[in-house]
Amino acid sequence: MSEQPQNPSELQVSRNKEPIFRKFVYDKLNKVGYAVLEELVYSGAELAEISPVTAKRYLDKMCSSMGKCVSRTNEFGITLIKYK
Repeated sequence: MSEQPQNPSELQVSRNKEPIFRKFVYDKLNKVGYAVLEELVYSGAELAEISPVTAKRYLDKMCSSMGKCVSRTNEFGITLIKYK
C-alpha cells in the first residue's frame, strides 16, 4: 500500500479548487448576468479556500479568448465580469 503525500501538490490543489471557484462564478453570472470583479475574486477565494491571487488567475483564464467570460470596466471604473 503506497502512502499518500502529506502536502498535496499545487496541481492537485488546482484540480480540486478550480471547479469550486468556477461554479461560484457561473452561479453568480447566471443569477444576475454580471458580477463585480473584486466580489468574484475575494468571495470566490474565501469559498474555494484559495488565495485571491489564485482566484484572479482562474478568472483570467475564464476571461481569456477561449473562456466563456469577458471583463469590462464601466463608466464608474468598476470592472464587471459577464458572459461573452
